[in-house]
Amino acid sequence: MKPDHKLPAPLPPGLQKHAKARHKASPLIGNRRKAHRSIDAWEVFWGILRWSFRLLMLPVLLGASSLGGAYTGMALRFSQLPDVSALQYYAPIETTEIYDDKNHLLMKLFGEENRRVLPLNQVPDKIQQAVISAEDGRFYEHKGIDWIGMARALKANFDRKAAVQGGSSITQQIVKNTFLTAERTPQRKLAEAWMATEVEKKFSKHQILELYLNQVYWGHNAYGIEAASQTYFGKSARLLKLNEGAMLAGILTGPEIYSPYRNFKGAEHRMQLTLERMRELKFITAEEYTQALKSPLKVAGLKAGSMRYPYFTSYVLAMLKENYGDQKALKQGLRIYTTINTQWQEQAEKALKEHMSQLKRMNAEQAALVAIEPQTGFIRAMVGGRNYSESQFNRAWQAQRQPGSSFKPFVYLTAFARGYTPGHTEIDEPIQFRIGTRVWKPKNYSGGYSGTMTLQRALESSVNIIAVKLGDKLGNGNIIDTAHKLGIRSRLKNVLSLPLGPSEVNPLEMANAYSTIARGGRYLEPTPILRIEDRYGNVLEDNRNRQAEPVYSAEASYQLIKIMKGVVLRGTAPAANIGRPVAGKTGTTSDHRDAWFVGFSPQLCTAVWIGNDTPTRMYGGATGGTLAATLWARFMREAHKNLPKKDFPGSAAGYPAIVAAAKAPENAEENTPRYERLNAKKYDPVDTTKIDPDELPSVDELLPIAMPSSALRSNQNLPAGSTGNMDLRLSVPGQAQNRQEPMLTPPSSPKPSQRKNTRVINELDQLIKELEKMEPPPAAPPE
Repeated sequence: MKPDHKLPAPLPPGLQKHAKARHKASPLIGNRRKAHRSIDAWEVFWGILRWSFRLLMLPVLLGASSLGGAYTGMALRFSQLPDVSALQYYAPIETTEIYDDKNHLLMKLFGEENRRVLPLNQVPDKIQQAVISAEDGRFYEHKGIDWIGMARALKANFDRKAAVQGGSSITQQIVKNTFLTAERTPQRKLAEAWMATEVEKKFSKHQILELYLNQVYWGHNAYGIEAASQTYFGKSARLLKLNEGAMLAGILTGPEIYSPYRNFKGAEHRMQLTLERMRELKFITAEEYTQALKSPLKVAGLKAGSMRYPYFTSYVLAMLKENYGDQKALKQGLRIYTTINTQWQEQAEKALKEHMSQLKRMNAEQAALVAIEPQTGFIRAMVGGRNYSESQFNRAWQAQRQPGSSFKPFVYLTAFARGYTPGHTEIDEPIQFRIGTRVWKPKNYSGGYSGTMTLQRALESSVNIIAVKLGDKLGNGNIIDTAHKLGIRSRLKNVLSLPLGPSEVNPLEMANAYSTIARGGRYLEPTPILRIEDRYGNVLEDNRNRQAEPVYSAEASYQLIKIMKGVVLRGTAPAANIGRPVAGKTGTTSDHRDAWFVGFSPQLCTAVWIGNDTPTRMYGGATGGTLAATLWARFMREAHKNLPKKDFPGSAAGYPAIVAAAKAPENAEENTPRYERLNAKKYDPVDTTKIDPDELPSVDELLPIAMPSSALRSNQNLPAGSTGNMDLRLSVPGQAQNRQEPMLTPPSSPKPSQRKNTRVINELDQLIKELEKMEPPPAAPPE
């Protein structure tokens, strides 16, 4: 018998509960002994269907999300596009045109675009229809995008294997050319389409077509129908024939490829295709089509960029750029009406060319001429060199050269405004200025000296010593102020030789200053512009009714004019005598590098300069009186042929007689002379204080004579003549003009009396004072 096994002791009642819980089967572990239940086929089917649907919807949802983002992005992009309403203010770049005083075209100016805007109602209907046929056959039917036209164009181009019709509408092309870039991307095409529909909503077909015809590029820098017509056929678009308009429309597809100047056969083919399309659209009949093909077609020929009267016109262009800037001058379609007198301009160019051809042996290569009308300040003629095609440098206003003795009238005018008169005397004698350890001795052109002479004779004979002495007494400050008031704009050197013209100026300045003298001391700014209009006809500048401004004493100017008439009649410029009242002054610089003559009649003031671009010596006695005065007279005779003979007004009128000598007035403004007289005894006047009593003048003759107020100092606030700040460096002065005839002898002094007298009065001044102290006789009692 097997031994009995001992059973474990039973658990306490409290722990039995937990033990049962530990041995309970887990719900996560099925009863392995439980039988497997059968799988339902429908459940499998629906499971597969559910997952397939989820997989299919995923790309749809992703695509929708992408499209939504794209739409949002495109909407944002469209909102940032330019507002097409700006087209109503759009002004395309337009060519500026310059005209003469008779409204004849001189030149067209443009930057990168040659364009003249033409209203649509001035473009013939057949020409409009030719462009529509070639570019957008359904222009009047679509609303900005022609889907049918695009499909038709694609098919036609494929059938013909050539670009027969365009794909973009005219409206789309305007949007592309005006607002968008040339990049080819889907985004740009979408933006173009959207903006084209917006343009069609806000503008009429008439407005859209007019804008297109004036904007589109036609090749050879021609923009717009008018410029294209002028470029290819040499006439306005208003006058185009049907076949000419069809050719212009046809080459729009590729203006550089089909230009008749480069590919005439290709241009003819494009014309034929355009005419065929016009016939299809019933714009023309079969008969018109046949007639257009038979009509002769001739292009005008490309013209090289040129301008009439280039020296004058280039000066106008320079003034435009300076006053209005490049953008406005070249791109905003200004109409410039100038002051040029084309007859005088042609005469000036001819005279200068013929005159200079005779001076080759004298080593004179260049010249310049400027003519100003004193009454208006208008520049009537300007020639800046012998040949513009060889040299575009305009010497009339760009060349700075020493004027020599032609500067002297400014010195004399300064003197006359301060109490001097043409009869006042100075001594022509050797003098010198000490400047530190250096010495300057001015000399006359002749090398000699003539003793006492009047200011009139000194200017007529262009005596250097008198001019230097006068300048030293007046002060350089006053002389420079005079020159600037008259119209000299260049910087003038404050040097001892200032009266001899060492400071460089240009011919335009000299003509300007002399014209101020010619109009009696009244200033008008010289201008080549009569008036300027913008593209809409608004006047931007009008110089037709300007008034001259008084800047100098009229009486002093008339005194100067009268003795400048003597320069021509008996002085250094007899070659300038043209048989009518004229006045002027010659100028020749050191070593004959520059020859000048500046002169005027009451109707015209002209400055002439002759020399070389690199200041070199001219040969054969090249002076202002021989070279420049001859050219001046040659031009002025022609210019005055149809002008009445006139004299100068006021005291400038009449023949300039030799005036009597008189001492300078004591009240004239003078500085203390700084020069040293080198041979005073030889050139001192005769001592008139020792005279015979029988030669004494009468009491009436001894009484002081009041000078006319017009000859005294003017009331203008002129700068003091101080020379304390003068630049004492020596400057090579321009030499005086060579005399064309012997100098006039000064007025002879009274011969000493031959009678012997026992009583001689030695103190004339004391006698005059005693006479002045005498009481006047009592006044007669009233009747």
